[in-house]
Amino acid sequence: VVNRSQEPSVATLVEAALVLGAFALAAAQTPPYRDVGVTVPITLLGFGMGLQNATARALAVPDLTTTVLTLTITGIPADSTLAGGQVSRVGRRLVGVVSMFLGAFVGVVLIEAGHGALTLLLATMLLVGVTVTAARKSGAKFS
Repeated sequence: VVNRSQEPSVATLVEAALVLGAFALAAAQTPPYRDVGVTVPITLLGFGMGLQNATARALAVPDLTTTVLTLTITGIPADSTLAGGQVSRVGRRLVGVVSMFLGAFVGVVLIEAGHGALTLLLATMLLVGVTVTAARKSGAKFS
């Protein structure tokens, strides 16, 4: 049984395992990836993203949306005092937007350079880092 404070840690741990599985499959092949060689890793990554989205929705954390980037972007003017908003989260939202675009840019550069498997390994490492940080912040213990 997982309590609410442990959900992010458990979700990122499972997502890291799925991305690591996609990395292992990609590393075992040579580009260009075809047929099952691309379908299985994409499916694993899709499950991981779905889990991430489901966790974000279940926790109902403001500005933690993985479904549509535009929700974060449109939240900037929507929460402004000009629009009648009370709490501006522009800084947090801009950090999220910049992080997503920077991650996408780095991923594209690596993939275009023929390092698809390396991209998945870096994503796995990032997720493990997030898992450890989330576990420490929440006091989660995995046993």
